[in-house]
Amino acid sequence: MKTKIYILLLIIAAGISKSPMVFAAGKPLTDLNVITYSQGKWGGQKSQELKMIFDRYFPDGLIIGTENKIVFTDPSEIEKFLPSGMSSKPLPFGQMTNPGTVYKNALAGETVTLALNLALDHYRREGMVSLAELVIREGEMKGKTVAELFREANQKLGGGYSVYSFDILTEALYAVNRNFNDQGIDKGFLGNTFDQEIVRASANNK
Repeated sequence: MKTKIYILLLIIAAGISKSPMVFAAGKPLTDLNVITYSQGKWGGQKSQELKMIFDRYFPDGLIIGTENKIVFTDPSEIEKFLPSGMSSKPLPFGQMTNPGTVYKNALAGETVTLALNLALDHYRREGMVSLAELVIREGEMKGKTVAELFREANQKLGGGYSVYSFDILTEALYAVNRNFNDQGIDKGFLGNTFDQEIVRASANNK
C-alpha cells in the first residue's frame, strides 16, 4: 500500500489526475491562488492542514526517495523532522522510518515540503493540479516543471542518477516552496504553462 501512495503522489506531481482543460494557461499566478508553505511552517505552524493532508493522501505514510527512502507514518513525525537543514546528501541505504530530529538532510527536508505542498494544492483544487505544472523561470533548472523537479529530487535522494547536483536541486526546491505566501502572492520564481515553451526555448539556447 505504501508503494501505491508513493505512486499517487507522483501522479499528482505529474498532473495526470487533472482534466485536460482545467488549467488556465496564461492566467496570472496570483489569479490561480496557489499557496506554498516552507519547511518551517509545515514543521509546526500548520498542524491542522498537515493532519488533513496526511490523512487524505498518505494514510500509509509519506515516502520520499526511491530504493533508499524515508517513511513518515504520522503527521507529528513530519513536524519533528522539519525543518531539516545542514548538507544535502543521498539517503542511507535501505529504509528509514520516522527519523525525527536525529537525521538532518536539507534536500530531504525540502522534498518532504514539496510533497506536502503538491498534496495541499491538489486538495484545494479538487483534483485540478496547477503547482505541479508551473515552470521554473531562473537558475540551473530553468524550463523544468515543478513535477520534474520533484521527480529529480526523489531520484537523487534515493541513490539514482540525476544530471543536477544536490545543491542545485535543494536551491530550486527551496525557491519553489517559498514562491507563494498564505495569500497566494507570487515571488516570480515560477511561471505558468502559457509561457512554458518560451522559457524552455530560452534555456535550450543558453
